[in-house]
Amino acid sequence: MKGSIRWVTWASLAAVALGALWCCRREVTGDLDEELVDVSGSGSETPHEGAPLGQNLAEIGYPYRHFPFVDLMRSADPFRSGTADEWNDQRALELRPDGYPARLAPGQLARTFLIGGDHPHMSGEVTIFYEGSGRIDYRGGVEGVERAPGRDVVTLRDRDGLWIEILETDPADPLRHIRVIAPGGRCEANGDLCDGECSCASFAETYEEQPFHPTFLAEHRPFDVLRFMNWMRVNRVRGGEEARPRWPIRTWDEYPGVDHAQWYPVPIDVMIDLANATASAPWFTVPHLADDAFVRRLAERIRERLDPSLKVYVEYTNEAWNDLFLQSQEVAAEGCRTRSPNPAAECDDDGDGTLCEYGDWNETQERCFAYGREYFAQRTAQIGAVFDEVFGDDPRVVTVLGMQVGSLRDWGPRMLGLAWKEGETVAERIDAVAVAPYFGGGEPPADFDAVFARAPLPGGDETYAVLVGEPPDGGPLQWIVRDLHALRAIDPELELVAYEGGQHFLALGDEGKVPMLMEANRDPRMGELYDEYLRRWSTLTDGALFVHYGSPSLWSQWGTWGSKEYQGQPVTEAPKHQALLRYLAH
Repeated sequence: MKGSIRWVTWASLAAVALGALWCCRREVTGDLDEELVDVSGSGSETPHEGAPLGQNLAEIGYPYRHFPFVDLMRSADPFRSGTADEWNDQRALELRPDGYPARLAPGQLARTFLIGGDHPHMSGEVTIFYEGSGRIDYRGGVEGVERAPGRDVVTLRDRDGLWIEILETDPADPLRHIRVIAPGGRCEANGDLCDGECSCASFAETYEEQPFHPTFLAEHRPFDVLRFMNWMRVNRVRGGEEARPRWPIRTWDEYPGVDHAQWYPVPIDVMIDLANATASAPWFTVPHLADDAFVRRLAERIRERLDPSLKVYVEYTNEAWNDLFLQSQEVAAEGCRTRSPNPAAECDDDGDGTLCEYGDWNETQERCFAYGREYFAQRTAQIGAVFDEVFGDDPRVVTVLGMQVGSLRDWGPRMLGLAWKEGETVAERIDAVAVAPYFGGGEPPADFDAVFARAPLPGGDETYAVLVGEPPDGGPLQWIVRDLHALRAIDPELELVAYEGGQHFLALGDEGKVPMLMEANRDPRMGELYDEYLRRWSTLTDGALFVHYGSPSLWSQWGTWGSKEYQGQPVTEAPKHQALLRYLAH
């Protein structure tokens, strides 16, 4: 890539033990001063009335301090093998198709975590239902257990967590269909969280008909779009992460259903039901190796189950350009296999038969990158065509091509102008191009005040320095302008939307700054920064969809992505969430 630079920022999969490197290869072109002029004045206007705002749902799991489902088993870890003295002994567990242990070896137990040790507001009586024969133990903040056949009640104290251990299971009648129902209940009149001021029904009575936690519903109901990328678990970080069950998904039968022990990934029907419950348009991310039959079944299921008044957004995988996700290498390899005249010669440096292996940037990497971008665009169009065929004349399908922010000038003509089939380009098949205009990536600010520093713009305007960055790259405002200009030159009918966005402050490698960055995210000025950031996005894009990253979840050294720090945090303590609600109110 002649004239290119390679630069690294950092992102996260909302994981406690892992962060995902957000790496990219970008060509820097254009006049930064000219683009600064373009953004001048874009911060004084109010957002476009009714400008849509979405939310990326955080990954589910016990550490993340949010519980979408009143059945805590659904967001538990997959079972792992251990002993009374060893947490994880690395032995394989013999599992049933539904994810429960079929049998245990001598001295072996099966363990899964349900609640992390520092989650507030999760105390009281936890009700456990189960089928089968065996012995279950409850550990963590357990103060007492009442046992009866098929039903146990655990008294749980706050902030000490909960995990369960299957100590014995009868191979002829194994323990299964375990449901661990959170403390509390919902108001019978309106389904809100029971606060003692209404007639209540416990979650143990209503979990089958109303599986979503009312606090989770209340926090997500305001948003116009919910992006399910994390719930579908399409990402895997290259290196350093233990294998994920059922990754990558290839066929419809591989994707778990509602009867599976853990929703890992979340079943399709559950995501559709959440969209219906919140009246939010769902955004689905098709796994990178999913076959055509999977795509068709997905489209059919959405058409059958989704409220017909709601749009549906569909994209092919997540950040295939980001070479620190494993799907990037596999998409590039598929592009080389299908588009190169000689894949072995062009895309296999060491001749070991593996195409597009990650390595130092060279001509082979450049070819793989290009073939991967072309295949990614082609596959996106193919997926959109399947959805359009399934939905027929219904115009509510929005096919989205994800691209690296700031890259449309360089890659837009090649990808959007590609003839994905005879007589039709990618641009003619899709409906929108999506980018992620984060602010605050790269090196962490020097100190607290630097987070909120202001910078001048031509014409006497000013804005937050993190929104415009520094030459030669600039910042998110310039990237948006570059992409808008490029997209309008290619096809003015296509809309530019944001699949992710928000603050991106990280201090990996400089962990002493983590507390400072967390305090900056708690500072009321962060809400004001968000106000201006979203207002400028709305003005520049004429009120296009912006999908924030992300929903209430754990903050850690890997990032402060959540609009709140935990599910149920008072909104008065969450300036980012306040800003999102203010934007939605326009």
